[in-house]
Amino acid sequence: MTRVCARRAAGFAAQACLARSGIDIRRINGLDALFIVSQNADFPDSIRRYAETLTMRVNPQHQLPVSVDLLHTARQFIQELNQWMEDKID
Repeated sequence: MTRVCARRAAGFAAQACLARSGIDIRRINGLDALFIVSQNADFPDSIRRYAETLTMRVNPQHQLPVSVDLLHTARQFIQELNQWMEDKID
């Protein structure tokens, strides 16, 4: 459940960032927004890596292929994304 909530929160942040950039997000869910961020070279490497980690698929046993704390990753992603957005505005 924590993994789902972490991804959901990060997805909302990614959607907000994309919307603020002028992208129509009405048909983009949170996971899709994270995929877009992870593949978009306009974002810093660290933000793209966090988004990539948050979009990793689980195996049939519902485990990620690497050991990672998704709650911490989501917090870092949101924090860095917010800072990056603020810096772009200034």
